Amino acid sequence: MTIWGTGLRWGIFTATALFFYQWFIHHFGWHFTWIGNLEWLFLAVGIYLAQRRYKHLQQGWLAYRQGILLGTFLAFVVGCCVGTGNYVYVRWVNPQLGSNLLDHLQASPAATTLGPLLTPLNVALVTPFMSSLVGLLYSALLTLFTQRTFASN
Repeated sequence: MTIWGTGLRWGIFTATALFFYQWFIHHFGWHFTWIGNLEWLFLAVGIYLAQRRYKHLQQGWLAYRQGILLGTFLAFVVGCCVGTGNYVYVRWVNPQLGSNLLDHLQASPAATTLGPLLTPLNVALVTPFMSSLVGLLYSALLTLFTQRTFASN
């Protein structure tokens, strides 16, 4: 399996886990708690597991460049899936979410800056790129640990 196939497969798995996590957070109303801020942990775990799987498929070999490419592509796939899901959610399921977030941020000076940017289309377009940037950072760190050989584990 190639880097692209592994990244696509594990990206879809990670995005599915994130959808269930977001549903759980929404169902219990934990948006603004520490439990509601664990989304990036799912991305890190997805990147780590994808790198381990790719390394296993390559008979224990994972170059640093391959690990970064795999993690960044996986994060882009997750960002596209989550961005599309967020667009559907904010556009049709819960259109008041943007105003609820602004009400929560009202005491912050960021509220006036973020207000016009919280449209469903902007959220959907920014999510893949932000996820890719975070995925690049995570994969740069995680590849340091996953590129070791199986014998050293």
